[in-house]
Amino acid sequence: MSDLLYLHIDGKIHSYWTEATIARSIERGAHSFNLTLTDSFEEASQTSARTIKTDQAVEIFINKEKITSGYIDDVNPSYNAKTHTLNVVGRSKVSDLIASTTEGKQFKAGMRLRQIASACCLPFGIDVIVDPSASSAANEPMKADHMLDLGQPIWEFLEELARIKAVLLVSDENGNLVITRAGSSLSEVALELGKNIKSASGTFSSRNLFSEYTVCAQQANNPLALLDSKAKTQPKGTIKVLTRRHKPSIISSDNP
Repeated sequence: MSDLLYLHIDGKIHSYWTEATIARSIERGAHSFNLTLTDSFEEASQTSARTIKTDQAVEIFINKEKITSGYIDDVNPSYNAKTHTLNVVGRSKVSDLIASTTEGKQFKAGMRLRQIASACCLPFGIDVIVDPSASSAANEPMKADHMLDLGQPIWEFLEELARIKAVLLVSDENGNLVITRAGSSLSEVALELGKNIKSASGTFSSRNLFSEYTVCAQQANNPLALLDSKAKTQPKGTIKVLTRRHKPSIISSDNP
């Protein structure tokens, strides 16, 4: 039996989608979805209640399992002599954090990542959930003040703080912001071609691969140290990678 995908919008269920792409990734933050259906004009007249508008809140289910919750960004209807096609595109709730900027705000030292994230998410109605794997880091006081700059995307600011604490920011099926760490357990579901893998493709690229990586650290300038120029040389570390050509990358540390 085929899986049933449907949208729950304003108390109405919208199903019979003919094409669907739903993307969830720890690199994107927000989930994204792109759904399409095609009705004949006879069917379209019978489903005239299928009124979908931008900015509507939506929940997407496959069978009875919720996949994501968010908002509709684009609604693209099209017609020809025989059919009516509707394309709906959107993202999960945390997309508002990615797109929105503010007038700026300062967060004092001693505040915790969980507190800062909650303060940033509150105006958007987004809850913050801390996974047990990241509980210690998310509740550890910050050692310095941090500034959400004027015009800076909120998600960008939170990601900077997450890197300091070595945690990940992701979205769950309810659209909440989840503070977590990479898991160590394996999925209990095997991937099998022809069963739960219907098709596959691959891309092999060395575009962002370098032959060696050098990280240069910063050293605070202390005028009382009376060190000569040789003693002030920045410490650095280098890792070499097996590649077919010389392509070095030098990275300067942002923090002392």
